[in-house]
Amino acid sequence: MPRVRLFAAARDAAGTGRDVLPGATVGEVLAAAVERYGDDFALVLDRCRVWVDGEPADVDDAVADAAEVAVLPPVSGGAVGSGTDADHAAVAAPAATARAGRPTGPTRPPAVRDLAGDPTLLVERLFEPVDTAGNKALLGLLWVLVQALALLLGPVALAVVFGLVAAVAGLHAAKAWRPAGQRPSRAVAGLAPLIIPLAAAVDPAAAGVALLVAVVASVAVGAGGVRQPRLAGAGTTLRCWLGPTMAATSVVLVAQIEITAAAALLVLVAGYDVAAYTWGSGSSSPLVGRVAGILTVGVLTFTLSVVQLVVSLPPFQLSAAVWVFGGLAATLCPLGQLLASAVLPAAAAPAPALRRLDTLLLAGPAWAFALWGYVG
Repeated sequence: MPRVRLFAAARDAAGTGRDVLPGATVGEVLAAAVERYGDDFALVLDRCRVWVDGEPADVDDAVADAAEVAVLPPVSGGAVGSGTDADHAAVAAPAATARAGRPTGPTRPPAVRDLAGDPTLLVERLFEPVDTAGNKALLGLLWVLVQALALLLGPVALAVVFGLVAAVAGLHAAKAWRPAGQRPSRAVAGLAPLIIPLAAAVDPAAAGVALLVAVVASVAVGAGGVRQPRLAGAGTTLRCWLGPTMAATSVVLVAQIEITAAAALLVLVAGYDVAAYTWGSGSSSPLVGRVAGILTVGVLTFTLSVVQLVVSLPPFQLSAAVWVFGGLAATLCPLGQLLASAVLPAAAAPAPALRRLDTLLLAGPAWAFALWGYVG
Protein backbone atom coordinates (compact mmCIF):
# COMPACT_ATOMS: atom_id res chain seq x y z
CA MET A 1 0.00 0.00 0.00
CA PRO A 2 1.14 3.61 -0.56
CA ARG A 3 3.13 5.29 2.21
CA VAL A 4 1.73 8.60 3.48
CA ARG A 5 3.82 11.35 5.07
CA LEU A 6 2.16 14.21 6.93
CA PHE A 7 3.78 17.48 7.94
CA ALA A 8 3.18 20.31 10.42
CA ALA A 9 -0.56 21.00 10.89
CA ALA A 10 -1.57 17.86 8.96
CA ARG A 11 0.63 15.75 11.22
CA ASP A 12 -0.78 17.41 14.35
CA ALA A 13 -4.37 16.82 13.23
CA ALA A 14 -3.71 13.17 12.36
CA GLY A 15 -1.58 12.46 15.42
CA THR A 16 1.14 10.85 13.31
CA GLY A 17 3.66 11.81 10.68
CA ARG A 18 3.66 8.51 8.81
CA ASP A 19 1.13 5.87 7.86
CA VAL A 20 0.26 3.28 5.23
CA LEU A 21 -3.16 3.70 3.62
CA PRO A 22 -5.03 1.85 0.88
CA GLY A 23 -5.87 3.41 -2.46
CA ALA A 24 -5.12 3.11 -6.17
CA THR A 25 -5.38 6.88 -6.77
CA VAL A 26 -4.48 10.00 -4.82
CA GLY A 27 -8.17 10.64 -4.16
CA GLU A 28 -8.69 7.18 -2.68
CA VAL A 29 -5.65 7.54 -0.42
CA LEU A 30 -6.83 10.95 0.80
CA ALA A 31 -10.34 9.65 1.38
CA ALA A 32 -8.89 6.80 3.46
CA ALA A 33 -6.87 9.35 5.44
CA VAL A 34 -9.95 11.45 6.14
CA GLU A 35 -11.87 8.37 7.23
CA ARG A 36 -9.09 7.34 9.59
CA TYR A 37 -8.18 10.73 11.08
CA GLY A 38 -11.55 12.47 11.18
CA ASP A 39 -12.98 15.95 10.65
CA ASP A 40 -10.08 17.93 12.17
CA PHE A 41 -7.72 16.38 9.65
CA ALA A 42 -10.22 17.01 6.84
CA LEU A 43 -10.26 20.74 7.63
CA VAL A 44 -6.46 20.91 7.47
CA LEU A 45 -6.38 18.80 4.32
CA ASP A 46 -8.51 21.35 2.49
CA ARG A 47 -5.61 23.81 2.65
CA CYS A 48 -2.76 21.41 1.96
CA ARG A 49 -0.76 20.53 -1.11
CA VAL A 50 -0.38 16.89 -2.09
CA TRP A 51 2.71 15.47 -3.80
CA VAL A 52 3.41 11.93 -4.98
CA ASP A 53 7.06 10.90 -5.10
CA GLY A 54 8.11 14.55 -5.15
CA GLU A 55 5.73 15.65 -7.90
CA PRO A 56 2.53 17.70 -7.44
CA ALA A 57 -0.45 15.38 -7.77
CA ASP A 58 -4.14 15.45 -8.72
CA VAL A 59 -6.83 13.21 -7.22
CA ASP A 60 -7.08 11.19 -10.42
CA ASP A 61 -3.36 10.33 -10.48
CA ALA A 62 -2.58 6.66 -10.01
CA VAL A 63 -0.60 5.69 -6.92
CA ALA A 64 1.69 2.66 -6.97
CA ASP A 65 2.00 0.39 -3.96
CA ALA A 66 5.51 1.71 -3.21
CA ALA A 67 4.63 5.37 -3.83
CA GLU A 68 5.00 8.07 -1.21
CA VAL A 69 2.12 10.52 -0.81
CA ALA A 70 3.20 13.71 0.98
CA VAL A 71 0.64 16.08 2.49
CA LEU A 72 2.27 19.49 2.94
CA PRO A 73 0.92 22.20 5.25
CA PRO A 74 -0.59 25.49 4.09
CA VAL A 75 1.71 28.21 2.81
CA SER A 76 2.29 30.95 5.38
CA GLY A 77 4.08 34.29 5.14
CA GLY A 78 4.89 36.18 1.97
CA ALA A 79 6.36 33.45 -0.19
CA VAL A 80 6.89 34.40 -3.80
CA GLY A 81 3.73 33.87 -5.84
CA SER A 82 1.73 32.47 -2.93
CA GLY A 83 -0.67 35.12 -1.75
CA THR A 84 -3.87 34.52 -3.76
CA ASP A 85 -7.00 32.57 -2.90
CA ALA A 86 -6.79 30.92 -6.31
CA ASP A 87 -3.50 29.28 -5.41
CA HIS A 88 -4.95 27.85 -2.20
CA ALA A 89 -8.13 26.77 -3.98
CA ALA A 90 -6.12 24.97 -6.65
CA VAL A 91 -4.39 22.99 -3.93
CA ALA A 92 -7.48 22.46 -1.79
CA ALA A 93 -9.66 21.15 -4.65
CA PRO A 94 -8.14 17.64 -4.80
CA ALA A 95 -8.59 17.13 -1.05
CA ALA A 96 -12.19 18.35 -1.05
CA THR A 97 -13.06 16.28 -4.10
CA ALA A 98 -11.43 13.21 -2.56
CA ARG A 99 -14.02 13.30 0.20
CA ALA A 100 -16.89 13.94 -2.21
CA GLY A 101 -15.72 11.27 -4.66
CA ARG A 102 -15.65 13.64 -7.66
CA PRO A 103 -12.60 14.17 -9.93
CA THR A 104 -11.17 17.59 -10.70
CA GLY A 105 -8.89 19.05 -13.34
CA PRO A 106 -5.11 19.27 -12.95
CA THR A 107 -3.70 21.40 -10.15
CA ARG A 108 -1.42 24.35 -10.68
CA PRO A 109 2.26 24.05 -9.74
CA PRO A 110 2.77 24.73 -6.02
CA ALA A 111 3.83 28.25 -5.10
CA VAL A 112 7.52 28.81 -4.60
CA ARG A 113 8.31 28.74 -0.90
CA ASP A 114 11.32 30.82 -0.05
CA LEU A 115 13.09 30.65 3.30
CA ALA A 116 12.90 34.45 3.71
CA GLY A 117 9.11 34.49 3.39
CA ASP A 118 8.11 31.08 4.67
CA PRO A 119 9.61 30.05 8.01
CA THR A 120 7.58 26.82 7.94
CA LEU A 121 10.24 25.53 5.53
CA LEU A 122 12.67 25.19 8.43
CA VAL A 123 9.98 24.18 10.91
CA GLU A 124 9.03 21.25 8.66
CA ARG A 125 12.63 20.11 8.55
CA LEU A 126 13.09 20.56 12.29
CA PHE A 127 10.09 18.36 13.09
CA GLU A 128 10.23 16.07 10.06
CA PRO A 129 10.18 12.41 11.11
CA VAL A 130 13.29 10.38 10.33
CA ASP A 131 12.88 8.61 6.99
CA THR A 132 13.43 4.89 7.60
CA ALA A 133 12.16 3.68 4.21
CA GLY A 134 14.60 1.49 2.32
CA ASN A 135 17.98 0.18 3.42
CA LYS A 136 19.12 3.42 5.07
CA ALA A 137 21.37 1.67 7.61
CA LEU A 138 23.14 -0.39 4.93
CA LEU A 139 23.59 2.62 2.66
CA GLY A 140 24.98 4.61 5.58
CA LEU A 141 27.50 1.89 6.35
CA LEU A 142 28.58 1.71 2.72
CA TRP A 143 28.98 5.49 2.66
CA VAL A 144 31.28 5.37 5.71
CA LEU A 145 33.37 2.60 4.11
CA VAL A 146 33.69 4.56 0.86
CA GLN A 147 34.83 7.64 2.79
CA ALA A 148 37.40 5.59 4.68
CA LEU A 149 38.80 4.15 1.46
CA ALA A 150 38.96 7.60 -0.13
CA LEU A 151 40.81 8.93 2.94
CA LEU A 152 43.44 6.23 2.55
CA LEU A 153 43.88 7.10 -1.13
CA GLY A 154 44.27 10.84 -0.51
CA PRO A 155 42.70 14.20 -1.44
CA VAL A 156 42.14 13.36 -5.11
CA ALA A 157 40.11 10.28 -4.22
CA LEU A 158 38.15 12.35 -1.69
CA ALA A 159 37.47 14.92 -4.40
CA VAL A 160 36.13 12.25 -6.75
CA VAL A 161 33.90 10.62 -4.13
CA PHE A 162 32.49 13.77 -2.58
CA GLY A 163 32.35 15.55 -5.94
CA LEU A 164 30.19 12.81 -7.43
CA VAL A 165 27.80 12.82 -4.46
CA ALA A 166 27.64 16.63 -4.54
CA ALA A 167 26.94 16.55 -8.30
CA VAL A 168 24.00 14.19 -7.78
CA ALA A 169 22.82 16.42 -4.92
CA GLY A 170 22.85 19.43 -7.25
CA LEU A 171 20.84 17.52 -9.84
CA HIS A 172 18.35 16.36 -7.20
CA ALA A 173 17.88 19.94 -6.03
CA ALA A 174 17.39 21.19 -9.61
CA LYS A 175 14.78 18.51 -10.24
CA ALA A 176 12.96 19.35 -7.01
CA TRP A 177 12.54 22.99 -8.07
CA ARG A 178 10.96 22.25 -11.45
CA PRO A 179 7.50 21.27 -10.18
CA ALA A 180 7.54 24.58 -8.31
CA GLY A 181 7.77 26.47 -11.62
CA GLN A 182 11.55 27.09 -11.53
CA ARG A 183 14.02 26.21 -14.27
CA PRO A 184 17.52 26.02 -12.77
CA SER A 185 20.28 24.90 -15.11
CA ARG A 186 20.82 21.20 -14.56
CA ALA A 187 24.15 21.34 -16.41
CA VAL A 188 25.62 23.89 -14.00
CA ALA A 189 23.94 22.30 -10.96
CA GLY A 190 25.53 18.96 -11.84
CA LEU A 191 28.95 20.01 -13.14
CA ALA A 192 29.98 22.70 -10.64
CA PRO A 193 29.87 20.38 -7.59
CA LEU A 194 32.08 17.89 -9.43
CA ILE A 195 34.65 20.25 -10.95
CA ILE A 196 35.30 22.55 -7.98
CA PRO A 197 36.33 19.80 -5.48
CA LEU A 198 38.59 18.29 -8.15
CA ALA A 199 40.18 21.71 -8.65
CA ALA A 200 40.66 21.99 -4.87
CA ALA A 201 42.53 18.67 -4.89
CA VAL A 202 45.01 20.23 -7.33
CA ASP A 203 45.29 23.73 -5.86
CA PRO A 204 43.00 25.77 -3.56
CA ALA A 205 43.50 28.76 -5.87
CA ALA A 206 42.20 26.69 -8.78
CA ALA A 207 39.08 25.94 -6.75
CA GLY A 208 38.51 29.67 -6.29
CA VAL A 209 38.75 30.24 -10.03
CA ALA A 210 36.40 27.33 -10.74
CA LEU A 211 33.93 28.73 -8.19
CA LEU A 212 33.94 32.12 -9.91
CA VAL A 213 33.41 30.49 -13.32
CA ALA A 214 30.48 28.49 -11.94
CA VAL A 215 28.84 31.64 -10.58
CA VAL A 216 29.22 33.38 -13.95
CA ALA A 217 27.85 30.29 -15.70
CA SER A 218 24.82 30.30 -13.38
CA VAL A 219 24.03 33.85 -14.41
CA ALA A 220 24.70 33.16 -18.08
CA VAL A 221 22.59 30.03 -18.54
CA GLY A 222 20.16 30.13 -15.59
CA ALA A 223 16.90 30.59 -17.47
CA GLY A 224 13.87 31.83 -15.61
CA GLY A 225 10.86 29.60 -15.08
CA VAL A 226 7.18 30.36 -15.43
CA ARG A 227 7.19 32.20 -12.10
CA GLN A 228 10.52 34.00 -12.15
CA PRO A 229 12.72 36.17 -14.40
CA ARG A 230 16.12 35.14 -15.71
CA LEU A 231 18.13 36.62 -12.84
CA ALA A 232 15.97 34.82 -10.28
CA GLY A 233 16.45 31.61 -12.29
CA ALA A 234 20.19 32.12 -12.04
CA GLY A 235 19.77 32.51 -8.29
CA THR A 236 17.89 29.21 -8.08
CA THR A 237 20.67 27.53 -10.07
CA LEU A 238 23.23 28.92 -7.64
CA ARG A 239 21.11 27.74 -4.74
CA CYS A 240 21.08 24.18 -6.09
CA TRP A 241 24.83 23.68 -6.37
CA LEU A 242 26.55 26.05 -3.93
CA GLY A 243 25.78 24.20 -0.68
CA PRO A 244 26.73 20.70 -1.88
CA THR A 245 29.82 22.11 -3.58
CA MET A 246 31.05 23.86 -0.44
CA ALA A 247 30.48 20.72 1.62
CA ALA A 248 32.45 18.53 -0.79
CA THR A 249 35.20 21.07 -1.39
CA SER A 250 35.71 21.74 2.31
CA VAL A 251 36.45 18.06 2.98
CA VAL A 252 39.10 18.12 0.24
CA LEU A 253 40.63 21.33 1.60
CA VAL A 254 40.79 19.94 5.14
CA ALA A 255 42.53 16.84 3.77
CA GLN A 256 44.97 19.06 1.88
CA ILE A 257 45.89 20.77 5.15
CA GLU A 258 46.11 17.61 7.24
CA ILE A 259 44.69 14.19 6.40
CA THR A 260 44.18 13.27 10.08
CA ALA A 261 42.02 16.38 10.51
CA ALA A 262 39.84 15.21 7.61
CA ALA A 263 39.56 11.81 9.27
CA ALA A 264 38.51 13.45 12.54
CA LEU A 265 35.88 15.57 10.77
CA LEU A 266 34.37 12.60 8.97
CA VAL A 267 34.35 10.51 12.16
CA LEU A 268 32.47 13.22 14.07
CA VAL A 269 29.99 13.75 11.25
CA ALA A 270 29.43 10.01 10.85
CA GLY A 271 28.89 9.71 14.61
CA TYR A 272 26.29 12.47 14.51
CA ASP A 273 24.48 10.89 11.55
CA VAL A 274 24.39 7.42 13.09
CA ALA A 275 23.09 8.65 16.44
CA ALA A 276 20.55 11.02 14.88
CA TYR A 277 19.18 8.24 12.68
CA THR A 278 19.20 5.52 15.36
CA TRP A 279 17.58 7.55 18.11
CA GLY A 280 15.42 9.68 15.84
CA SER A 281 13.85 6.71 14.08
CA GLY A 282 12.92 5.15 17.41
CA SER A 283 11.35 8.27 18.89
CA SER A 284 8.12 10.15 18.31
CA SER A 285 10.14 13.39 18.11
CA PRO A 286 13.03 13.78 15.64
CA LEU A 287 14.55 16.32 18.04
CA VAL A 288 15.60 13.37 20.19
CA GLY A 289 17.78 12.13 17.35
CA ARG A 290 19.43 15.52 16.90
CA VAL A 291 20.17 15.81 20.60
CA ALA A 292 21.60 12.27 20.55
CA GLY A 293 23.77 13.25 17.60
CA ILE A 294 25.15 16.28 19.43
CA LEU A 295 25.90 14.21 22.54
CA THR A 296 27.62 11.57 20.39
CA VAL A 297 29.86 14.22 18.84
CA GLY A 298 30.73 15.29 22.40
CA VAL A 299 31.67 11.73 23.37
CA LEU A 300 33.77 11.29 20.23
CA THR A 301 35.46 14.64 20.84
CA PHE A 302 36.39 13.53 24.36
CA THR A 303 37.81 10.30 22.91
CA LEU A 304 39.86 12.25 20.35
CA SER A 305 41.17 14.56 23.07
CA VAL A 306 42.37 11.57 25.11
CA VAL A 307 43.99 9.99 22.05
CA GLN A 308 45.64 13.31 21.25
CA LEU A 309 47.19 13.48 24.72
CA VAL A 310 48.70 10.03 24.25
CA VAL A 311 49.67 10.08 20.58
CA SER A 312 49.79 13.84 19.82
CA LEU A 313 47.98 13.61 16.51
CA PRO A 314 48.61 16.52 14.14
CA PRO A 315 47.43 19.19 13.62
CA PHE A 316 45.79 19.44 17.08
CA GLN A 317 48.91 20.09 19.14
CA LEU A 318 46.79 21.60 21.91
CA SER A 319 44.13 19.46 23.58
CA ALA A 320 41.83 22.47 23.76
CA ALA A 321 41.87 22.71 19.96
CA VAL A 322 40.17 19.31 19.72
CA TRP A 323 37.28 20.65 21.77
CA VAL A 324 37.00 23.80 19.66
CA PHE A 325 36.74 21.82 16.46
CA GLY A 326 34.47 19.25 18.08
CA GLY A 327 32.23 22.05 19.28
CA LEU A 328 31.98 23.38 15.74
CA ALA A 329 30.84 19.96 14.53
CA ALA A 330 28.30 19.52 17.34
CA THR A 331 26.80 22.94 16.70
CA LEU A 332 26.84 23.02 12.91
CA CYS A 333 25.85 19.46 11.97
CA PRO A 334 22.17 19.94 12.97
CA LEU A 335 22.15 23.47 11.50
CA GLY A 336 23.41 22.03 8.23
CA GLN A 337 20.38 19.74 8.13
CA LEU A 338 18.16 22.80 8.39
CA LEU A 339 20.15 24.66 5.74
CA ALA A 340 19.57 21.80 3.31
CA SER A 341 15.86 22.63 3.44
CA ALA A 342 16.68 26.15 2.25
CA VAL A 343 18.22 24.58 -0.86
CA LEU A 344 14.91 22.84 -1.66
CA PRO A 345 11.40 24.17 -2.33
CA ALA A 346 9.99 22.03 0.50
CA ALA A 347 11.44 19.94 3.30
CA ALA A 348 9.75 16.83 1.89
CA ALA A 349 11.24 17.26 -1.61
CA PRO A 350 13.19 14.10 -2.50
CA ALA A 351 16.95 14.79 -2.53
CA PRO A 352 18.74 11.78 -0.99
CA ALA A 353 22.22 12.81 -2.15
CA LEU A 354 21.78 16.26 -0.60
CA ARG A 355 20.66 14.66 2.66
CA ARG A 356 23.83 12.57 2.58
CA LEU A 357 25.87 15.79 2.69
CA ASP A 358 23.60 18.01 4.77
CA THR A 359 25.52 17.68 8.05
CA LEU A 360 28.64 18.91 6.21
CA LEU A 361 27.03 21.99 4.66
CA LEU A 362 28.18 24.22 7.54
CA ALA A 363 30.51 22.02 9.56
CA GLY A 364 32.82 21.33 6.59
CA PRO A 365 33.47 24.96 5.54
CA ALA A 366 33.82 26.00 9.20
CA TRP A 367 36.46 23.33 9.80
CA ALA A 368 38.37 24.29 6.64
CA PHE A 369 38.37 27.98 7.56
CA ALA A 370 39.25 27.42 11.23
CA LEU A 371 41.93 24.83 10.44
CA TRP A 372 43.51 27.14 7.87
CA GLY A 373 43.88 29.85 10.50
CA TYR A 374 44.95 27.39 13.21
CA VAL A 375 47.72 25.77 11.19
CA GLY A 376 48.80 29.04 9.55
